[in-house]
Amino acid sequence: MAPWQLFFQQSYVIDKRITPRFMSYERWDLIVGIGFVMFGAFQDAGAVAAGIANYVGALPAALFALALFDASIIGAAAVSLSTAYAIGDVLSYRHSLHRNVADAPQFYVIYAGVIAVG
Repeated sequence: MAPWQLFFQQSYVIDKRITPRFMSYERWDLIVGIGFVMFGAFQDAGAVAAGIANYVGALPAALFALALFDASIIGAAAVSLSTAYAIGDVLSYRHSLHRNVADAPQFYVIYAGVIAVG
């Protein structure tokens, strides 16, 4: 469990406008997400790709590498978004993806800035 995940989960539930009526769905969303993360966790991506290439072929290994690249982009966006949420909370800025850029400019500047730095 990383600290950014706590900020992200709390802020994203609010941003998605989840009400108590939908909490059971949100729990299942979280359980399924954790399951995918646990299933896909590994120590050495290079070794996994080499093993796939050796036993299955080059195309599946390339697809694995592409999926890993995609996951890293999604991860960077999630960490950047959680950072923007946290800074918005601390500095009392409007911070929501439901607001447009004109309504929450600091949030979007922080979000874009963290992505650019990353």
